Amino acid sequence: MSSAAADDTKRSAKWQERRDVIIDTSATVFARRGYHATGIAELCEVNGFGKGAFYYYIGSKEELLAAIHDRVMDEVMAGADRVARADGSPSAQLAMLGAELLGVIHRYPDHVWVFLHEFPALTDERAEQFRTRRRSYERRV
Repeated sequence: MSSAAADDTKRSAKWQERRDVIIDTSATVFARRGYHATGIAELCEVNGFGKGAFYYYIGSKEELLAAIHDRVMDEVMAGADRVARADGSPSAQLAMLGAELLGVIHRYPDHVWVFLHEFPALTDERAEQFRTRRRSYERRV
């Protein structure tokens, strides 16, 4: 691997790591204040950067909301996949699915609160993507 390619991979990993921290920190703010009551300036302040950095890592406030929803959906879908691969009766698998969901709620309480209460703020293709993923999870169950 060339040095330039290694730098790009390293930068991408660092970029994603920083973006993940922003998503997590912002989920807490949205859970406490609400999506509509939270402004870009407040998100920048709690994350310790200016608006330029916010747009570099996130793009828009709605994109941030969608990323929080994706974090929850990624986790519950992964849990549903683990349950589908497990042996056991339907009732045992349902119990495992419940345990998986409780695990997500325990690990990401603010994200889950935002997921459950702020999804109406998603618009257009982001709202449709959310509905599609949710239907996919429901079909798995």
